Amino acid sequence: MSIKGWVLALATTVLTVSVSAAPALDEATLKARAEALVGAPVRALAPSPVEGFYEAISDGGIFYVSKDGEYLMYGKLFKMTAPVTDLTEQSYSKLRQATFAELADTAIVYPAKKPKHVLTVFTDPTCGYCRKFHEQMKQYNALGFTVRYLAFPRGGQQSPAFTEMEAIWCAKDPREAMDKAKGGQTIKTKNCANPVAEHYAAGSMLGVRGTPAVYLDDGVQVGGYISPDDLVKLIAAQQSEAKAGK
Repeated sequence: MSIKGWVLALATTVLTVSVSAAPALDEATLKARAEALVGAPVRALAPSPVEGFYEAISDGGIFYVSKDGEYLMYGKLFKMTAPVTDLTEQSYSKLRQATFAELADTAIVYPAKKPKHVLTVFTDPTCGYCRKFHEQMKQYNALGFTVRYLAFPRGGQQSPAFTEMEAIWCAKDPREAMDKAKGGQTIKTKNCANPVAEHYAAGSMLGVRGTPAVYLDDGVQVGGYISPDDLVKLIAAQQSEAKAGK
C-alpha cells in the first residue's frame, strides 16, 4: 500500500465527533504554515482522533496541526481509557509498513531459507552495533529472519558514510560490497542512480534517530541492536500477549 493509499484508508476508518468551530484552512495553506514552523515538508494530512486536528505526515515525523492553522502539537498521542493505546505509534507502524513496501525493491536483502519474518533494518556500515548485527546474519537467517537493509548514514547527506553507502548500492554485487564495508574494508567510490537519499529521507520521516533501527513485519520497532536469540524471545512474548488479549 502506498503512503497516499494508507492515508485514504485511514480517512475511511477514523471518526471525528464534530467539526471545529473555527473556519478550517485549505490544505495547501495549512501545509505551508506547518512547514514554515517545523522546517520539513508535509507529505500528507490525515484525520486525527482529536477533534479539530489533522495528523500531519512530514519528512520530520508525525505531528498534529489544528484545521484552523492556530495550533501545532509534537509528541505522542495516547488514548487514556482502557486499553491505553499509543495512537502515534500505531500511525507510525502503519506508515512504516507502507513505506517499507514501497522501498522493498531497493533494499539489500539477506534471505532466510525458511522465512518466518522479515526484518527491515536502517543501517550504517560505520556503526559498531550495525557491524555486530551483521556478524550474526547467518544466525538471524537460520532462525527464519529475512533481513532487508535500508541506508541511513547517520551523519547526513554530506557525510563520508553517505558516499560509502552510495558506493555499496552502486556496486556490481551490493550484498558483497555491504559485507566488505561491514568488515571494515573501504569500498571504491562509484556513482550511479541509487536509493540512498530516498532511504535517508524515509528514515527521517519515520523517526529514525540512530542505527541499527530494526523493525518487524508489522512496522513495530524492536529498538536498536538485538541478538538473534533475544529477538526470538521478544516475538514469542508478543505473540503470547496478543493471544492473552483476545
